[in-house]
Parts: sequence; structure tokens; C-alpha cells
Amino acid sequence: MTSIMSFEDRGRSFETKFAMDQETAFKIEAKTTHLVAQWAAERIGLDEHQSAKFVSEIDSLMLVDKGQSLVKERLLTDFS
Repeated sequence: MTSIMSFEDRGRSFETKFAMDQETAFKIEAKTTHLVAQWAAERIGLDEHQSAKFVSEIDSLMLVDKGQSLVKERLLTDFS
């Protein structure tokens, strides 16, 4: 019985680690996107209010499915 419990505990620990890794990856991606959006707003020449709105719009794109590709498309459109 001890080996079964150990196997179950090991499975839970792998699931917990996977969840933590996914959360960390999302946070890193979100922070990176936020910083890129700030940089892009500065390069485009937006004022403070427009810049905050632009960054907020870019940040919200990350919350939808395929958000990273939407962010790339938006930045390419804004720079062209």
C-alpha cells in the first residue's frame, strides 16, 4: 500500500510542478509582451495617455486564444 501511495503522491507532485511551470511561462510571456508594447508605443511616438491605452490593448490580446500571434499582427500593422 505504501508504494501505491508514493506513486499517487509522485503523480500529484508532477501535476503540481506542471501547473506551476505553465503559470510561470504565462507570467513571463505576459511581462515580455507588456514591455514590448511599451517599447513599441514609445517608438511609434504615442503620448502618455495613448501609450497607456495602446499597452492595455496589447495586454488584453494576450488573454485570448492565439494571443501571441494577434500581438505580432497588431505590432506589424502599427509599425507599417
